[in-house]
Parts: sequence; structure tokens; C-alpha cells
Amino acid sequence: MGLAPQNRRLYSTAAVALLVSTISSPADAHLIATGSGPFFDGLFHSLVSVEGMLAVAGVAVLAGLSGKAGARAAVIVYPLAWLAGALYGIRFGAAPLQPWLSIATFLGLGLAIATKIRLAPLAVGALALLVALAFGPTATYDLPALSSTSLFLLGSVSAVSVPFIVISAVALALGDGWTLIALRALGSWLAATGLLLLGWTLRG
Repeated sequence: MGLAPQNRRLYSTAAVALLVSTISSPADAHLIATGSGPFFDGLFHSLVSVEGMLAVAGVAVLAGLSGKAGARAAVIVYPLAWLAGALYGIRFGAAPLQPWLSIATFLGLGLAIATKIRLAPLAVGALALLVALAFGPTATYDLPALSSTSLFLLGSVSAVSVPFIVISAVALALGDGWTLIALRALGSWLAATGLLLLGWTLRG
């Protein structure tokens, strides 16, 4: 059964607001000390990472557009892979996010969404795995001593899990009809972000 027009408009507005909020967040490669404990440090450290949250939004939209099976696979795989990446960063040390990784990720995800590519569930899961493993270690870059590493990791995983679930559900609900145009436009904006990063990187 299709969504009522007013509900479709609501979901469209929510999708745009989520992406805009990630774009407008301040970029910060260092730990944000909230003073509220390691859980909130991990939560806000990941939320204010523009690159990390754009990657979450891109994979989530593509997963939702690929159907229920793909979205379910990605919702499970992405947080677990992010946790594995963060654990790797804590154990072996994390380097700052490389610009070329962000450029390739944003261009690839953006073009896939804009051209309405529909991936098989296994491919969606593999994509979620690769992107989360690539971006997860950056959540622990420049990490100071924490009173609880476990709580920090829980906060970091929560920061990516909740937006991922919401965005993929919205994309799944809006994956047909005129609302698909809005989602493809989001893909174009993501690809454009990758092109902007490419230009800035080439200019040094």
C-alpha cells in the first residue's frame, strides 16, 4: 500500500534535513570532549565528522533504494563493521582520514544513487562492510585516555547506527514514484561534494 502524499512530503523533508545537517556540521578530526563521559564523547565525536556521516547517509540511501533485503543486510553489517574498524584503530592506532578515500566514496555512492543503481543484497552488505571498515578507525584518531573505552565505542556505534536506520528506512519508503527524484538529487549532491573535495585536494 502506497504512502499518502502528505507522508511522502514529510519523508522527503526528513531526508533532506538529515543530509543537510551532516553537510553543515563542523569538520573536526579530534576528539570532542563533552564533559559528560566517554559514551557522549564517542557519540559526538562521530556525529560531528562530516566525512563519516556523509558516508553513512550515502550507504544508507543506496541500501534503501536496493530493497528490503539489501537495507536489512546493511543495517546489520554497517554498525558491526564500524565497531570492528574502531577497535582496530584503538588497538593499532588510527591515521586521519585520507582525502582520496572520501573523494572515491562520495563520488561512487553519489553516482550510484543518482543513476538509480539497484544492488543485490550481498553487494549492499559488501559495500556497507568496506565503507564502514574504511571510516570506522577514524572515530578513534587522536584518542586520549578514556575512563571507559567500551562506553566510547558504544557511543560511536550509536552515532552511526541510528542515522543509518532512519535514512535507509526513509529511502526504502521513498524508492518509487516522484519522490525517487529527490533521492537521486541527494545522490547528485553527494557526488558534487566528492568533486569539490577533489578540487580542493588538487589545489593543495
